[in-house]
Amino acid sequence: MPVAGAQFGHRPWARRGSRDPRLVVLIVVGILAWGALASRLFVVQVLRRQWYVGLAAGQREFFERLYPERGEIFVRDRRQPGGRFPIATNREAFTIYAVPQEIENPKSVAGRLAPILHFDREQEIALAARLAKVGDPYEPILRRATPEIRASVLALGLPGIAAERTLIRYYPDGSKTAQLTGFVGEDERRVAGRYGLEGAFERELAGSAGFLENERDPLGRWIVFGKRERAASSNGVDLMLTIEREVQQEACRLLEASVAANGAAGGTVIIIHPMTGAVRAMCGVPSYDPNRYADVADLARFNPAAIVAAYEPGSVFKPITMAAALDASVVEPSTRFTDTGSVTVGGFTITNTDSRVYGEQTMADVLRFSINTGAVFAAQTLGMDRFRATVERFGFGNTTGIELANEVAGDTGNLRKREAVYLATASYGQGITMTPLQLAVAYAAIANGGRLMQPYVVEEFVEPDGTRRRVEPRTIRDVVSARTATLLQGMLVSVVREGYPKRAGVPGYLIGGKTGTAQIPFGDRPGYSSDMIHTFAGIGPVDSPTFAMVVRIDRPKGLRFADSTAAPLFGDIAKFILRYDGIAPRKE
Repeated sequence: MPVAGAQFGHRPWARRGSRDPRLVVLIVVGILAWGALASRLFVVQVLRRQWYVGLAAGQREFFERLYPERGEIFVRDRRQPGGRFPIATNREAFTIYAVPQEIENPKSVAGRLAPILHFDREQEIALAARLAKVGDPYEPILRRATPEIRASVLALGLPGIAAERTLIRYYPDGSKTAQLTGFVGEDERRVAGRYGLEGAFERELAGSAGFLENERDPLGRWIVFGKRERAASSNGVDLMLTIEREVQQEACRLLEASVAANGAAGGTVIIIHPMTGAVRAMCGVPSYDPNRYADVADLARFNPAAIVAAYEPGSVFKPITMAAALDASVVEPSTRFTDTGSVTVGGFTITNTDSRVYGEQTMADVLRFSINTGAVFAAQTLGMDRFRATVERFGFGNTTGIELANEVAGDTGNLRKREAVYLATASYGQGITMTPLQLAVAYAAIANGGRLMQPYVVEEFVEPDGTRRRVEPRTIRDVVSARTATLLQGMLVSVVREGYPKRAGVPGYLIGGKTGTAQIPFGDRPGYSSDMIHTFAGIGPVDSPTFAMVVRIDRPKGLRFADSTAAPLFGDIAKFILRYDGIAPRKE
């Protein structure tokens, strides 16, 4: 008889209580599968949740940033409608970009684009690699493209290649205003203003971006009743400057010519209105083209020398010494002293230029003939404490607070030392440093009856809705009495009329000022090199001042003294300003 159950596939080796090995394997595989699935769910839902949320949003939502228009920067210009001219403005350009996930043959596309984009072979190969990025939804190819390049690219009709309109920064006056404006730079992280006003007022000029967000279906179509959010962008604020374009251009043109004629390494001009502190012009050589800022190798060109190039000014500082002594009533313009050609202070011997001996002279003569020993006499009669106090009231040793980035304070630290030699050398502008702007502000205070004004270059902020916020002139403090200022004005006029720098004068006008011929100290050891910096600082017209100006020529070749370099440059610029301001000459 057949064994029961055999027809049902009974295995003779199966015994009660034993497990089928295949069942065990199946159970183990099931457990592992469920473990893997749970692990994957943990990674997706916990560890990488935000990444997948973003991916899903990218598939279902449309997000577009609404970029604001950057505010413009204007200067005064009588020749233009409305009396203003933009020195930083916006121009239309295009960004050529690719959607690599839509490109089937990256090498072919790169080969067709390269000639239009002026790419060489190496750039073409690199472009092909970028176009082959798997899943890349956006790859910029060329920024700041012209309308002509855009038209040529789109004419190819290449899938996955497109162009979007952008605005780029443009500087019509180029190098003439570059150190004032700075530039809008671009790197891997962002586009932002750098240096000058573009950097200092980045937040105001840039405005704020908005956005438009809509849900869309898997085919990319907008869902009519889906989520939709919008925030409008806000355009940037316009800046109206105190700079007068005609004065700026002429001052820069004359400076460039003087630097070239004297074989100099560079130069600076700063002009401010004594009664308000408004900067009328500021330029430096060498400069750069802000439209091509990436071509600049020397980063020092990006900053205005007028606010960053602190130096020992030399004899141009003697009027400040005289102001301190006059204001303390320890000397008068007629006070006499006897010059023997040198003076010994703390074991150091100080001499006049070329070891000249002047004999008996007045304090007016000290400025007129730039007598070092006379400046030492005035400072010693005053004493270190009162001398230092006056120097600090004039603002030396502190930044002026002008609205430009990277301003330096200069260094008057030697006046805190007790050695008598530091008082002596500072009296004629050695051992302390300052910027051309600080000097101009100090001379402006002398022209303004002893009242120090806050220098400023932005006179008005114009909001996108047309609202205007004007910057009013601000008095910092009185640094010397009106009497002291008046006496010093007369002494400075005498310097120009009867002293060495006659070429700084303008016939028919009361122009006052002082030269400075200063050696440049070694950077790595005590002492001074044979290189010079020539300066002329002055005011005019003294009876109704409209400008205080400092001109500086760095390392001129062949000419030893500032009366042959900086003084005539000052006179040429002064002549233009007086004509520009419509001031008639005096009847002698």
